[in-house]
Amino acid sequence: MSDNHALMTDAETPPKKSWLLKILGWLVSIIILIVVAQFIAGLKSDQKTKFVNESHSLAETACAGDAACLDAVKSKFEVCLELHSESHKTGKFGRKYTLHKEEFLSCMK
Repeated sequence: MSDNHALMTDAETPPKKSWLLKILGWLVSIIILIVVAQFIAGLKSDQKTKFVNESHSLAETACAGDAACLDAVKSKFEVCLELHSESHKTGKFGRKYTLHKEEFLSCMK
């Protein structure tokens, strides 16, 4: 009877994982977390890049081909954009960028 009892308890205990499998499991988990974090950071930078490109094209179209105005866009764009734009969080990972167009365009001139 004790032999049967020992066999039943051995069958009920799950096999132990080797330390190598545990380390590989942790490495895979860490790599997945890093990939997800990079993806979210990439989404944020895409939003900002799109906003900057749209603002730059707005300033260039407002110049209507005037060479002096285009030179001012090249030299003053970053300063005016920082002064006359806002960003705030939307949700957990998103950001919303807004531009005060009239003030931004008057700064560019």
